[in-house]
Amino acid sequence: MINCSREELEYMIDVIQESKDFKKLSDKTQNFPDPKHQEVFTRQDHTLDVVANALKIADAISNEEKIINALNKKGRALNEQEDLLLKKLRNINEDKVRLIAFCHDIGHTPFGHHAEHFFDRLLKLFGSDFTHYQHSTRVVKNIFESKGIRMPEGLGAAIEAHSSTSQSDEIKRTNHIEPHIVRRSDKITYMIQDFDDMDRLGLFSDKDKEELRNSYIARAREWVEEFGLDGDSMAKVETDWAKQFDEFFSLTLDQKKAYVIDDIGTTTISNYINGKEKIESSTKIKTLLEEMNAATFRVISRDETKKEDKTNVILLRLWWEIYNNQDKYKEKTERWKDYTWEERCVYYLCEHGVQEIEKMYQDLEEERAPKDNEFKAFVRRLSDKKDKLVRKYVKEERAIGKGYTIDVIQKDANKRAKGIRDLQSGSKEIDR
Repeated sequence: MINCSREELEYMIDVIQESKDFKKLSDKTQNFPDPKHQEVFTRQDHTLDVVANALKIADAISNEEKIINALNKKGRALNEQEDLLLKKLRNINEDKVRLIAFCHDIGHTPFGHHAEHFFDRLLKLFGSDFTHYQHSTRVVKNIFESKGIRMPEGLGAAIEAHSSTSQSDEIKRTNHIEPHIVRRSDKITYMIQDFDDMDRLGLFSDKDKEELRNSYIARAREWVEEFGLDGDSMAKVETDWAKQFDEFFSLTLDQKKAYVIDDIGTTTISNYINGKEKIESSTKIKTLLEEMNAATFRVISRDETKKEDKTNVILLRLWWEIYNNQDKYKEKTERWKDYTWEERCVYYLCEHGVQEIEKMYQDLEEERAPKDNEFKAFVRRLSDKKDKLVRKYVKEERAIGKGYTIDVIQKDANKRAKGIRDLQSGSKEIDR
């Protein structure tokens, strides 16, 4: 897998970093659909952090001092399987780690995962689908081909291995250690970053934090009950986990990541020496990250609904505009010429950042897309109660939700355009 020389790997990394697709990640949001806060992480921030953390994980799990200590505790010679796994830890290719990490999200959508799920439901109407990790493979392949580079065998599987939703047999068989290092780095990076976004933006209240703490302690009780320990053991574990929780949230962002990476190093070395091929945190830290991730989604679901609604309107309206103007957009979508027109429209929108997407939408204020009646019919087609994709934007005999129609979308575009002009003149912020 990825059988390339160090020089070839370094050149490919440079090509990815210099590509327009990588640079566009700076205007793609990490999680929140519509942030206007400078401190919110972008998709490029996330990628650079995944690269850095992946290299730190690689260093932590190949730490010779920790390996020797773990071997001493083993108390016996390693069997053949354990010895082979240990060799994996000692022969990690950091250039492969960097390449996979730089590529893993390069085909991600603007507006975070919300747009990814939107496009997937949209393309399913045409017998296709969409995932950011599969699209990342397409984008990397196009970038390399534009430079006369052949896509290395196994790189696509390595890129897609970071996603837990992928069901590809090839990805399941990815038994090289580098993709799994990137997968672990991706998880701890977004779990900690997303939580930090919420905290700094003031979205995570003291009540939310108390709910998180309680859910974490409840998981501690479940863990104790699973092993059938007595009441004294239960009290000790609860106290231990509560102390660890409080200590963790007293740390800075970088300290939190270092804390988790050190824990991954110790746990993974122990796993490999004992014949288990797993790059993971201890139960305590793994549970904490899972609960933090769950808390993030609770808050996002509570605070981002209206912004996601507007994102639906923008994306659907622009997709329809491109879909009905093949001649106008044929040249712009040329890099996706081997795909259906529906897919090409989606892939073209995925190339743009949030600001570009919003500018395209505002430019429609003077240019109505053709066949508006067909657009209304198409929106109704999407309003199936089983899908709920854009139910809130359909107005038939009576309004459903906000009742978004073509006219309302047009008024919204005008309002947003006026907000941009007001912002540029310094009179007020955009009404979102």
